[in-house]
Parts: sequence; C-alpha cells; structure tokens
Amino acid sequence: DVTANAATRCSKILKPALKMSYEELLARHTEKYRQQYDRVQLNIPMTKASEAETDERVRLFNQSDDLNLIALLYQYGRDLLPRRSLADRRQTFRECGMAACMLPGTANTP
Repeated sequence: DVTANAATRCSKILKPALKMSYEELLARHTEKYRQQYDRVQLNIPMTKASEAETDERVRLFNQSDDLNLIALLYQYGRDLLPRRSLADRRQTFRECGMAACMLPGTANTP
C-alpha cells in the first residue's frame, strides 16, 4: 500500500521499540530467532575434505567425500529462513528505512 503515510506507519511500528532497552530488544530478537532456528539439527561427520575453504569445497564437491558440505549449506539456508519469514512486511520495513529520519522527537526530524 503506497498510499499510506510512511512516517505515520513507521512511527506506529517503531514507538514501542524506542521504549525498550538494547538488551530487551536483543533478547526478544534472539528468542524469536531461536524459536525457528533451534527446531532442527543436521549433523554429518567431517572428513579431510571438510577442512578446505568453502569455495574450494563447493568446486570439488563432485570429486570428494565432503558430505558435511551439505550440512553447511543447509545451515546457511536455515540462517536465511527467519529473514524470509518477514517478507510480507518487506514494504513496511523499506518505508521505515526511508522514513525513520522523520520520526517525531528524533534528531533528524525536519
């Protein structure tokens, strides 16, 4: 919805966060992230090939026994998953990024 007032929408979203300490925000973020991230584990034993740099491991995957690379790439994907779950709010966050300087009471308010 591009017809809404971005500064008003962002102010409504960000005002509660401005009342929290960094520690509270970090704890809240960590809790929500862990709820998704800690649900699954994939452990594949490391081999000699697993000791190489990641780009080398990817390049040589078809010629090696580096099944641990599968676990590593799986973890990369899982790390991105919580961020992807916010996709439906992407436009709001984009607007907030542009409008954050217009929040009442901030040093950057015009």
